Amino acid sequence: MEKYGFPQALYSCRAKKKKGESPPHSVAMATGADSPVLQVKGGKHGGALPIAHTCFGPEPPQSPEVAWQDPVPGRAHALLMVDPDAPRQPFVHWMVWWIPPVVSGLGAGQPTGAAVVPLLPGTEDARARRPVGAPLLLLQGKNGAGTFGFYPACPPPTHATPHRYFLLLWRLALDAAVPRGWAEATLDEFQQWISKSAEASAAPLFMYAGASMYTAK
Repeated sequence: MEKYGFPQALYSCRAKKKKGESPPHSVAMATGADSPVLQVKGGKHGGALPIAHTCFGPEPPQSPEVAWQDPVPGRAHALLMVDPDAPRQPFVHWMVWWIPPVVSGLGAGQPTGAAVVPLLPGTEDARARRPVGAPLLLLQGKNGAGTFGFYPACPPPTHATPHRYFLLLWRLALDAAVPRGWAEATLDEFQQWISKSAEASAAPLFMYAGASMYTAK
């Protein structure tokens, strides 16, 4: 499989690089016929990010409900949500190091405030066997605001152009293991781990969000 960085469209014009140099914060991707397919409930690629996952809604924001179809069963996954258009780009909104092999989706509103949290109901993979009584745990690192778990999309109202929010999913290799100190790791360290631990990825999916998009007409 061919490995490459984030699609060039992920980087704003502010992210300049020399000819032949990899884009900053590029994360290894490997796609093919056996790659997983990622979906977000209520959203679509290139569309608007649902207001529930932003700071502009009437209710407390929550992480999106995501699901994937992976032709290879029994594998753990990793997930990343990032805004490349933030003033201090890229801004990490959600960095999930480990999603148990027995699930193929995450329900909306996963817990925040801790690195290791119980997994809220999502989609269980019928092809994988869950050990009786075994807890399902989600391992999530720090977001760009310095807290654990999901951080809502909240582009400054002064930004005339909506920001892009990319969701990326990787299928991890059978022998993948989170590294020591993962809970405090940076995006660069996540990148390095993914390049060694992932064997395939879903096609990148992005949605837009901006204050003007959610203003009542």
